[in-house]
Amino acid sequence: LKPAAAKGLTQGLLMSGWLRGFAEATWSVLTSDDGEDPDESLMKVVNCGKEEDEDPYAELAKIDQLLFFFEYEAEKLERYIAEEGPSFAKELEQQRQRYYNMVNSIDTQNQRIVFLVDELVRLRAELRTGPRRREKLVEIAQLKLDISDCKTKRFFKNKERREVHMELAPKIARLKTTHLLAKSAFEAPDSATLQPQAAELITESTMGHHATSVRRRGHNRKAYTDAELTQLLKED
Repeated sequence: LKPAAAKGLTQGLLMSGWLRGFAEATWSVLTSDDGEDPDESLMKVVNCGKEEDEDPYAELAKIDQLLFFFEYEAEKLERYIAEEGPSFAKELEQQRQRYYNMVNSIDTQNQRIVFLVDELVRLRAELRTGPRRREKLVEIAQLKLDISDCKTKRFFKNKERREVHMELAPKIARLKTTHLLAKSAFEAPDSATLQPQAAELITESTMGHHATSVRRRGHNRKAYTDAELTQLLKED
């Protein structure tokens, strides 16, 4: 997209105030190549003017066991990670980064969806109570396309997140089991040969859907499910 074309977008007669402001804000961020993931750049625009959370993963870690491990447990198990060898530690870190990237990308799409749905509901209300103007119909159609696009992106990001999850889960279970063995041997050296129960493998069922809420305006809002969005997009 060339600068001239982007300028034309922000000056279009059919563009509402919110969309014009959003386009102008995103243009300056997304056209500068700083090596950052586009979703991360977009999140900065969506969160413009908002204070950073002290712990941005605190809420998600409550329902995502992988996040909980990396946020609150991994540091305590650094010794056991090192004992697995440098290749294990390197692979674990690479997969951790991939997982966090997917979590951030999904959260970004959830925030975009909440924003777009709010606008869609507002425009539909205006359309019902006011004159049926063509401009509003065009905006509604565009919002529905944008929501559908975010929904699709979220689906594929979550698919990749699940793939990384399957790679990470057995590694983390192994580290936790090693830790339990060492702890058992330290606390009861006479029974060190007894094998404690292995650490539970972190599965999707024990973790639950990782993005059930959206961080916005200082409080959490429930993320829209695919079924809810499908129903919403069917409405006229």
